[in-house]
Amino acid sequence: MNLIQKAQQIKNEVQENANTALRVGGLLEDIVTPASGRISYFNATTVSLTANTPKKLDVDWVNSREVNVNCDTDNNQIVALIAAEYLCYGMLTFTGTNNTKYEIQLRKNGNLICTCNPQTELPLGRGLNITTTDVADFEEGDNLSLWVVSSKTETINIQRAKLVIKK
Repeated sequence: MNLIQKAQQIKNEVQENANTALRVGGLLEDIVTPASGRISYFNATTVSLTANTPKKLDVDWVNSREVNVNCDTDNNQIVALIAAEYLCYGMLTFTGTNNTKYEIQLRKNGNLICTCNPQTELPLGRGLNITTTDVADFEEGDNLSLWVVSSKTETINIQRAKLVIKK
């Protein structure tokens, strides 16, 4: 049950003590309870990609921050421990090949959060920093992961990556 549904339930209760301070206070506690997390990568590694096939970013993530979320570095994801609306952010710095289009994707439980992911084309093999931000509803246990897509089958050199979630 999300916060809007909880609020509606409290509003619609008709018993004598339905809208007590305890019930409403409990709802406000759900709203103000912080939840955020960040995993990051800051080294150099290569990742092999297949043309036009999304790949979950599998690097040696560092568990940098955890407040009411689980930064699951073994599975390359952040797991929500509180059902809520979250701001999601992903960043990737890498070097690829000439005239190749790249896209990074935020995915909840392996599914795209939005089909409007940032896409760019890399000329002359230069280093590139690409970011994406979105908002999504998460239930307890849902996970957020960062994916990358290349228009060519190739190996890219990753220098930095970040995945952030904030309620």
